[in-house]
Amino acid sequence: MQTGIQVEKKARGITKPGWIAAITLLSLALIGSWVASSTLFVVGSILVEGNDTLSSQEIIRLSGLKFGQSMLSLDSDKVKANIESNPYIRMSGLSREYPSRVVIKVETRYPAAIFPRVGGDSLIVDFDGNVMSLASQTGAPPELTYVSNADIPDSLARVGSNLLSDNAPESTRAALAILNVLKSQDALGTISELNVKELDNLFFVTLSGIKVMLGRLDDHLPEKIALMRAVLPELDKEGVRDGLLDVTAGNKADYRRISSR
Repeated sequence: MQTGIQVEKKARGITKPGWIAAITLLSLALIGSWVASSTLFVVGSILVEGNDTLSSQEIIRLSGLKFGQSMLSLDSDKVKANIESNPYIRMSGLSREYPSRVVIKVETRYPAAIFPRVGGDSLIVDFDGNVMSLASQTGAPPELTYVSNADIPDSLARVGSNLLSDNAPESTRAALAILNVLKSQDALGTISELNVKELDNLFFVTLSGIKVMLGRLDDHLPEKIALMRAVLPELDKEGVRDGLLDVTAGNKADYRRISSR
């Protein structure tokens, strides 16, 4: 009899923490449900930062956010996808400022170059490789660099695709790497064409008609671009409008005229 009493006490000692845990979880669930449905945490204002091409109202419309919806129900991935359905906008952040404000941070995408395609639409692409539009639909901005001989597959030749995806050709990757270095050195305005037909013999054609030999894409690309930027103004002063400028070495620039016969 004594043993039975001891066993009963042990059983009660084991089940008591279980009941406490169950009650605690139930309480938390009820509190969470109340918070989610409470009018204290609903979207009351939406602030848009960084937009310089679209109005805040248009960004909010694209986002799909609604005033009065629960702050806890916001799906940042869905909001990002909604906003970036416009290929000229990128969402860089979404934050909640309780109790009722949402802050959307966006950046404007800018076109980097035109990628002509044989037998297909020319693609207007940003610096991250996103296809922003087709030249046949929007026209080709005359100030953009043409990237020639980039072998872009049909699967990527559409608005919204990215030319740096897994099946992108190396020529396209090389072109975008070069375009970004040109941008970083404020040199895009001097280039008419970037030819990526041969990855070991990449070259530019400047607006003045000079062919700039880059050679292969390597770690010396910034130095090559810097050399080109240093020499082109001097050639322009001399009225040079043709010839070859070789910066393939990365530490010197050699210019030679092309003899006409």
